[in-house]
Amino acid sequence: MYFMYEDLLNGAWGETLTVLQREKDNALRAILDAMGEVKAYIFRLYDIDKEYNKTPADDRCPFLVKIIRDIAIYNIYSIASPSMMNETKRLKYEDAIAFLTRVQNQKAFIPDLAPLPDDKKDIGGTYQILYGTNTRRDSYV
Repeated sequence: MYFMYEDLLNGAWGETLTVLQREKDNALRAILDAMGEVKAYIFRLYDIDKEYNKTPADDRCPFLVKIIRDIAIYNIYSIASPSMMNETKRLKYEDAIAFLTRVQNQKAFIPDLAPLPDDKKDIGGTYQILYGTNTRRDSYV
């Protein structure tokens, strides 16, 4: 798996994670949700499936790992106890989402992450232009 529970320990105390997760499945669910959330933002521009096939022993993109960690820690707090979440964790999550939005809008990029070839990129949207007028009204009596 690309992101492991041990990667969370770089962003939160082990004791805090143990109390928050209550069950190991909660941490796994938070990690999978974070990876899915990141993929939803950048799948059209980057070869995210190729990146997710890497293991911690491989040369992973450190910036992407940091983003996933921030989102996963936020998710763990959201699952277990949102009232215990401190402001720093919420701000890190919001910063990560804001950055992913900028990447999605092609105003920023993720270093060390392989982009999709141009022929496979799907920028989305439509370039269709519609024209015409409203139907004519007869307003005289």
